[in-house]
Amino acid sequence: MMKEYCYNCDADVEYSIKEVMIETDMKDAVFSYLARIAYCNDCGEEIYIAGLSDENIKTANKVYRELKG
Repeated sequence: MMKEYCYNCDADVEYSIKEVMIETDMKDAVFSYLARIAYCNDCGEEIYIAGLSDENIKTANKVYRELKG
């Protein structure tokens, strides 16, 4: 059972992780990448999880580097 703090619910709640296509503008390029986002099982709002955020940033940087060669 995974639990994290939800700012909207003001409680530690169970959450689900969904893969979402994100479009971003980084430096001089606009591109999309598949991000993993956590959502509160109670209210449905997005939950910040540091590890997932770091993973998504690494993925975005990798896609950017591949795009720019």
